[in-house]
Amino acid sequence: MALPKILDLEVEVLASIFEFVDDESPRSTTAIAQTCKSFLYAVKLIRYRRLTVQWDHDTQTWLSSRGRPQQEWETEDLLRGLRHLTVKRGNLPNIINDRSDVDDENDDDDDDENGDPADSTAIDIVPFSQLESVFRNASNLKTISWKVGYFPPCEVTKAIVNHQPNAKMNLFRAERLANRVGLLDSEKTLATSSCLNTLSMTASYGTCIEDHMTFQIVVALAPNLKFASLVSLPVMRPSDSELSNRYRSNPDLWFPREYANRKPNSSLRHLTLDGWSLSAESLDYWARFVDLSSLESFKCSRGSIYSSYFQRASQLLTNLKHVSLNLNSQERNEETSAAIEHYIATCPPLLTLSLWSWRGGVSLSTIFNQHGTTLTALHLHEREDDWYTLRDTLSLEELRLIRESCPQLKDFTFDLNRVSRQLDLEDYQNTTDELREFRLNSLQIYLDCGLPWLAAPDRGDFQNPPRGPPRETADGELPGNCYGDSQYEAAVPIIVQAPRLSPTAPPPPTLTAQPPSTNREICRFLIGAWKAIFGSQTTGARQLDIKFGEVERKAAILPRLRGKRNLTVWARARPHERDDKQGECFVEIECCGGEHKRKFASC
Repeated sequence: MALPKILDLEVEVLASIFEFVDDESPRSTTAIAQTCKSFLYAVKLIRYRRLTVQWDHDTQTWLSSRGRPQQEWETEDLLRGLRHLTVKRGNLPNIINDRSDVDDENDDDDDDENGDPADSTAIDIVPFSQLESVFRNASNLKTISWKVGYFPPCEVTKAIVNHQPNAKMNLFRAERLANRVGLLDSEKTLATSSCLNTLSMTASYGTCIEDHMTFQIVVALAPNLKFASLVSLPVMRPSDSELSNRYRSNPDLWFPREYANRKPNSSLRHLTLDGWSLSAESLDYWARFVDLSSLESFKCSRGSIYSSYFQRASQLLTNLKHVSLNLNSQERNEETSAAIEHYIATCPPLLTLSLWSWRGGVSLSTIFNQHGTTLTALHLHEREDDWYTLRDTLSLEELRLIRESCPQLKDFTFDLNRVSRQLDLEDYQNTTDELREFRLNSLQIYLDCGLPWLAAPDRGDFQNPPRGPPRETADGELPGNCYGDSQYEAAVPIIVQAPRLSPTAPPPPTLTAQPPSTNREICRFLIGAWKAIFGSQTTGARQLDIKFGEVERKAAILPRLRGKRNLTVWARARPHERDDKQGECFVEIECCGGEHKRKFASC
C-alpha cells in the first residue's frame, strides 16, 4: 500500500500541522503559503493567529501592523483564530506623574477609599478600555506580549484573567504608572494574577529604589511567573542603606499583609540581574524573594565580582542548566579566578554557558571536561576595552577543540580581530572552513570596531560626510544612505604604542591599528561569511550575527567620541525564504546606535 502524500491530507489536517510550524517559525508560514494552492488555502485558516497593534493618537484607535483601525481588524474570524497578541506603545503619551511622588498633607485624593495608592491619574485609561473587547471576545488567546512601556492598568489585567484564563502575559520594559511609595493597584493586581509569565523592568536613576521594590515584590508574589529580568542603571549592592531602609520604613505598603509570611517564589525559572554585583550578599538578598534552587537559568552582569559568589552559588543555585556571567577582568584577582575555575569545574553539567571577559578566569579544558558533552550553546566574549592592544581571540586550534569537545553545540559566540579595514573574506578562510564543520544553527561574531585607531591622537579627522539622497539599489546592495556607509573608506592603518610605564622600562610593543570598517564592507563580509559557513546547509536556523563596538554596552565605548556618530553596528544574515534562492540570504543591519535600520536580500 502506497504511503499517502502530504497533499492527500485534508485541508483541516494541514492547518493543524501548520499551526505547529507557525508556533516554532512564523517566517516559515509565509514561505509555506507560496508553495502551492493547497498549502495557501490551509495557511489562510491560521492567518489570524498573530496580531500586533499599536495606539494611534490621531485616530484614537489601535492600528494593526498593516495600518487598519480596530473597527476593521476586530472581526469574528480574527477573534476566533487569534492566539498571540502583541500590544505596542505607538504614540501613547508618556506617563504623567501628576505630583504623585510629592507628599501633600492637604491632598485627600492620593489614596482610594481602601487606603491603597491610586494610580488612575497616571495614564489615560481610554485607549486600554478599547482592548477589553478583544480580551473578552477572543476565543483562545495563548500569549499577550505587552510592549507599551509601562504596567497595564488593573482593568486590563482583570479582563485578561476573567476572560482568557489560559493566556500568558509577557511584560517587557515596564515602568511604574506613578512614583509612589508602596504597590499601586496595577502592580498589586498583576503580582497576584495567574497570567503573568514574563516581567522585564529597568530601574532608572531617579526612581531606582521604588523600581527595585516593585520588581522584587512582583517577583516574590506572582504565582506563575517564569521569566524575570531587571536592568539597574545605577549599579546596586544589597548593602545600600536606602534600599533596605525604604522597605523597613513602610513594609505594609509594599507587601500586602496577607502575603507577609509567604515563602520565596518557587515558580520562577529564569532570572536576569543586570547591574548587580556577583557576590554571596547578592544571592542571599534575592533568596528572600525567589527560591534560587528552582532556577534553571541565571544571568548577572555589569557589577563587581567577588569569590564569595561562587562559593555561595554552589549551595543555592543547585539546578541551573543555563549560566551567563560577566567575569569583569578589571576587578578580578587570583582568589576570584581560582573560585571561578572551581565553580565551573564542579557545578552540574550545563546546556548553555555564556562568559564575558573569560580569559584568565576559566580555561577551555575546564569547560570541556565538565560541560563539553552537554553544551548546546557556548558564548565566549572579551570586552573591547584596551586602547593599545587587541583582544585575545580564539585560535584556529582552539576552535577545533571546541568543535570536537562539544558535539551537541548548536549556538556559538566568539571574537575575531580584523586583519584589515576591508574585511576581505580570504583573510579568514581557515576560520570559516572550521566553522562550517560545526554545523551550527546560529553563530555570533564580535569583531573589533577599531578602538586603538580611534583612540590615537594623530589619526586624522574624518568628519561625517554630507548625506546624499537615498540610492536606488538592486538585490545584494546596501539600500539607503548613511554616514557609516563610506565614512572611513579613505582612512589608512596607523602604528600605535602604549606609553612607557617608566623611563627605564622597555618600550611596549607596537600595534598596527585598523580604522573602522564601512557599512558596505561589513555587509559584503557578512554575506560572504554566511555563504561560506551556512550556504551548503539546508536545515536549521542558519543565522549569522556580527557585531562591532560592544553593541550591548550601556556606556560610551570611547568617551572622547561622545557627540559624534555612534560607531556600533549589528548585522544579521538568515536564509532566503524562497526555495529557488537556496544559498542566498536576507540581511538586516542596524548602525549608528540603532538610528538606521535596513533590510535587503543578497541576490
